[in-house]
Amino acid sequence: MMYIKRCIKPNPPLLVLIIAVMIGIISSVILWVLNYTALIGPVLGAMISVIAVLGNETAKYYSSTSTLKLSLGLEQTVDPGLDVEVFERTCRISAVVVNSGRTTVKYVKAALTIKVRRNKQEDYYLGNVLLRKNEIINFPNCRGYLVNEDNPHVIGEMLSWALPERIITRPSTDYVHITSISPGQRSRLLIFEYTKLSDDMYLVMPFSEYGAPGPSDPPTRPYRACLKLDRSSELVMKVTVHGEGARSPLEFTLCVTFDKLAKIDDAIVKLKNAKGEDQKQKFTDLLKALNSLICHYRSK
Repeated sequence: MMYIKRCIKPNPPLLVLIIAVMIGIISSVILWVLNYTALIGPVLGAMISVIAVLGNETAKYYSSTSTLKLSLGLEQTVDPGLDVEVFERTCRISAVVVNSGRTTVKYVKAALTIKVRRNKQEDYYLGNVLLRKNEIINFPNCRGYLVNEDNPHVIGEMLSWALPERIITRPSTDYVHITSISPGQRSRLLIFEYTKLSDDMYLVMPFSEYGAPGPSDPPTRPYRACLKLDRSSELVMKVTVHGEGARSPLEFTLCVTFDKLAKIDDAIVKLKNAKGEDQKQKFTDLLKALNSLICHYRSK
């Protein structure tokens, strides 16, 4: 069962309502114990009025907000909310965010934080896994990645949407990191692409606010970073999604390892070669491989 870390703090109107009810009950008990029975009626009346107002505000809050969650919309027991798209040279991992409420969530943005995990220690510094710009590689978008090569880190940086609704035009390219999600709508959040460099190393390329290149797309769309992932390292990617009208932020963490990406690649090949009834099982196996990217422990 996938682990998704969400905010569990009570929503403000509901919290105030709960406090008001508790105060009313405690006050009534105290007055009854002290034999101030004549005051119980007026106090209860005042508390009922306050609770009615707060109840109305709570109802308005829930009717004007929606919940964001990960879901591919599959009627199966395995639904990681993650998807993989296969291209000629890379595979793309994205999260499918659905609005399960009745209110449109506007100006939705997603922030990415990356840590490197080795020997049970996590570090924000990415210098030990960063592909240097002078290294020979045939991926143009890696030559102009956005992190600083001398002090590389990714903390709260923007990710992009496959279908943005507020494109911010720039002289050479544009930002595609803001969207709106209507009730029942699913929006694809681009997280990273990867490719296999050798039998012992993958190249992981997290997206930036510039998005992913499309067919005949003239703008340059650089990655946030290009990170080398060997068998001894793990990339811990925390994603936080929030927007105007969201009841609480959606937070989930991916733990990306060499073995997990290899497992996804293997599942893709087997699904491609499957025939007949075997295709359903191979598709489920691919979903399970994607589900393994979701962290099953809390990142420090």
